[in-house]
Amino acid sequence: MPTNKNASYRYRLIDECLRNRSRTWTMESLRRFISDKLMEEFGVAANEDGLAVSHRSLKGDIALMRKDPPLGYAAPITCRRGSVYYDDPDFTIHRHPLNSEDVRALHEASLLLKQFSVFPHYRELQEIVSKCRIQISDLENPGQSGGYIQFERNDSLTGIEHLEPLYHHIRTRTSVLLVYQPFRPEPPIRTVLHPYLLKEFNNRWFLFGWDQTEQAIRNYPLDRIQYMEPVAAKWY
Repeated sequence: MPTNKNASYRYRLIDECLRNRSRTWTMESLRRFISDKLMEEFGVAANEDGLAVSHRSLKGDIALMRKDPPLGYAAPITCRRGSVYYDDPDFTIHRHPLNSEDVRALHEASLLLKQFSVFPHYRELQEIVSKCRIQISDLENPGQSGGYIQFERNDSLTGIEHLEPLYHHIRTRTSVLLVYQPFRPEPPIRTVLHPYLLKEFNNRWFLFGWDQTEQAIRNYPLDRIQYMEPVAAKWY
């Protein structure tokens, strides 16, 4: 599957749009929607026409999404009479078919996690294990899931790739250089942060820490962090 950060984000945005059947999408409306998101979330500069995505790039994204895995998603995207849509209204790139070996590996991993969840310090694993085992059961018995349980999900979640390294930096008391894009249309901000806490709120992750530039405790949404690296700086 594609690994480029901006490219992966574009595929998720295209998928989000085409799953929205209440609106008719054209190549131009897709291009405008994706451009607005890229400029807002990543600070991508606009082209001469004021948009961040060209017609050629959008066509290339759709062509790649149509390819079979591992190159693409085998997405059933149709472009007809100016409209762009999924032939299968239930399709999403977030639902990847797993083979029997994948399901078996997931089953073994859930059994291992279940052993730890009985200890008091690992009680929070119980919910994770329960969710895993329910969904593995659905995978092992396709067509027999009656929609008896629904999990909250956020398909457009970004910045999650920073979660594990930041957790490590907090535990090791390591300062980090952040390049952060504010909500306002201004250049990205560079600052050294001493990370203290990661907190999830309303399906978004936030980093709390001592901002060396501001000389105060600040919090930053992970989906606004453009770049991060550890630095040698005195811990506060």
